[in-house]
Amino acid sequence: ALNKRDRFVGQKAQDLRGILHCHHPISHSMTAKWDDLEAFWIYLLHHELHVTPNEHPLIVTDSATSTSLHRQLIAEKVFESFHFPAMYIGIQEAFALYPTG
Repeated sequence: ALNKRDRFVGQKAQDLRGILHCHHPISHSMTAKWDDLEAFWIYLLHHELHVTPNEHPLIVTDSATSTSLHRQLIAEKVFESFHFPAMYIGIQEAFALYPTG
């Protein structure tokens, strides 16, 4: 039986999509549920990318309308929870221009 507190990410979430209440931790370019976002990052780093965060720097994209407090919270999670050695927060709209030269 599924417990209300269980959290599913990735293929398991897709397999149970019809019986789960699915939500997204990011809404309107702002993080709404930090715990869920952290669970997603853990899944992504360890189960999909198979990387050790403290061995790699990280690039994070953020919306131009995001607040400095939001970026500070991202940095706190990146350094305190995952121990990345370095990070850069770039603006999504600026990164979108790079492929055009």
